[in-house]
Amino acid sequence: MQEIFGITTGFYGMLISAFARMNLDHVVDEVNDETLDPWAELQQAAGISQSTPLSPFMEKELLRDLHLSLDGSAFEKETGFTYAPKFPQGIMGQRGLT
Repeated sequence: MQEIFGITTGFYGMLISAFARMNLDHVVDEVNDETLDPWAELQQAAGISQSTPLSPFMEKELLRDLHLSLDGSAFEKETGFTYAPKFPQGIMGQRGLT
């Protein structure tokens, strides 16, 4: 994911998830700190000068009693959406995926 999309990912076990849940305030603050500045830069680059209802800001109350991971299959099923990433030319062959 990092090399193809530029998205850093990781897999965390139950221990890390439990720790994150115990320190949810800190985790949410960190996520907000990491996303709000790039969001503002994207809006500025797109010429959006006014606030919109769409925001990456996360309220900790929204996560308190929910799972911290997501399975996108229900979204795909309900909307008909399919993931179609644009791979850099030749990347599939380099990975033996052709």
